[in-house]
Order: sequence, then C-alpha cells, then structure tokens
Amino acid sequence: MSKSDFTLGKPIVRKVGQSDKKDESTMADGTSDQVRSATEIDKRVTKAVLRATRAVEAGVEGYSSRRDSSASKTKDGALVDAFQNLAHGVSKAISEGSPIITDVAEAVSSERVTKPLRKVVRNLGVVPFLG
Repeated sequence: MSKSDFTLGKPIVRKVGQSDKKDESTMADGTSDQVRSATEIDKRVTKAVLRATRAVEAGVEGYSSRRDSSASKTKDGALVDAFQNLAHGVSKAISEGSPIITDVAEAVSSERVTKPLRKVVRNLGVVPFLG
C-alpha cells in the first residue's frame, strides 16, 4: 500500500457496488426532472399546434366545399352566399380547435405553476359565497 491510500493513518474504505450518490432528481436513464418537464411541455404544445393546424384545415375545407356548392347552384351563388359559407368555415374551425385550450392548460400546468397557486388559495381562507 502506498501512502496515498491512508488518511491520518486510516485506510480509505469504499464498498464495492456503491457509487457516488447522484442527484436524486436524476433518473436511471440520466434525465433530470427539468429535462423531463421541458420534454413533456414540448410534447403537449406540439399536440396543441397540430390540433390548431387541423382546425384551420377543417375550417378552410368547410368554407371551400360550401363555396363550391353555392357556385354550382347559381351564377353568383358563391358571392351571394359568401357570408354564410365563411360562417360555416369558421364554425368548423372553432369546433375542431376547441380542445386547444385544454391542451395549452395541461402544457403549462406543472408543479412550478400549481404550487404557488395552492399557497395563494390556501391563504384566501373561506370564500363567503362558496360556503
């Protein structure tokens, strides 16, 4: 044994199979909580963007199909029915895209957001009209 194996006359003991402790927020795959959280937010925001894209597509498709139908009925049908056709397209887009609000809320709803919110609600006490 060399002198470097001793500290103040006592040997350094290291148990086999026991590595240095890692940060508890790091999982076995080596991903930290922050990275997992960012990945989850990215996944949910991407879902919302894809849903918005589908909603716009549904709205444009609804408008164009109604416009073509109006145009085939009469000479100026597309122009005469433009407002109704546009309203139909917007209605389709809104109905297809309504879950986007929930997707965004789920994306930003994290412990970082909800924990301070719980503290505020807890400090409010009893709300009179809720009992």
